[in-house]
Amino acid sequence: MCEALGTAPVEEQIPVELSDFPPEIQSAFEIYQVLQDMWEPMSGAYIGKNMNGISDLMQIYQVPQDEKRFVLELIALIDVERSSQIDLKRKQEDSLKDRKSPP
Repeated sequence: MCEALGTAPVEEQIPVELSDFPPEIQSAFEIYQVLQDMWEPMSGAYIGKNMNGISDLMQIYQVPQDEKRFVLELIALIDVERSSQIDLKRKQEDSLKDRKSPP
């Protein structure tokens, strides 16, 4: 696009891609995507990822034995951040509903 516009790309504006990260982080994101989401049935709140079978996934994705703990910790961090984002979005939506509903 920059070429068509005759401009130079700005480093800070170039989106990060998965391939830009080290292999351990790539593996963590790939495995995280495959894990099943768990939601609380009554409230619809996000509970987290179902970690059943994660050992098999690490084997399928060929995570080296000495990196498995690190990858697991990364997956947990990703899930904490995602959970926070889902909660924030839910609170914002609830706040909007409260403002729009008549007293």
